[in-house]
Amino acid sequence: MTLAPGKRCTIKRGVMDHRPCQKLHGIRALYVRYLYILGVIGVQGQRRRPVPFNVRAEVRRLDRYKEQFRLLHNYHVETTDQLSMLRDALQTNMDAEIEARRGLYRRKRRGEDVDGEIALANKSIWAVRKEIRVCDRIAAELPGIREQVEEYTQSQKVAKNIEKGKSKHRERRPFSRA
Repeated sequence: MTLAPGKRCTIKRGVMDHRPCQKLHGIRALYVRYLYILGVIGVQGQRRRPVPFNVRAEVRRLDRYKEQFRLLHNYHVETTDQLSMLRDALQTNMDAEIEARRGLYRRKRRGEDVDGEIALANKSIWAVRKEIRVCDRIAAELPGIREQVEEYTQSQKVAKNIEKGKSKHRERRPFSRA
């Protein structure tokens, strides 16, 4: 694999080529913004405005949101259509794995030693089921997350307008003649 010519940066040991980051769109961008609002990701040392109470309640669900973002990022899902297509593909994959496991159980009834293969099939089915559950959860929670992000953005605009109003008020204050 050849790297495109670009910037180079020095790291502790050696030199690494620096490629520009891929810009996020759609659902992935929404999740990054939401994780930023919750304070999971962000700029170090930067003071943050207080988060609204109902958004703070979402911090309890933080691990779930991280897991959802990981799935969206791994499969490059950016729209709800892509999310539903991913869920359908995962369901098809799980159905095929269940059929293969049925064959393993038939072989076991005949007396063959396939316990290791069955355990491996069970683990892979479990992982796919978990990803399907995460897809379903994303689809169910997406409208609420959009609403929370919009509410946070509105509260930030109001706070900025209040700060601007205070600074303008201070500038317009006439000097007292004493």
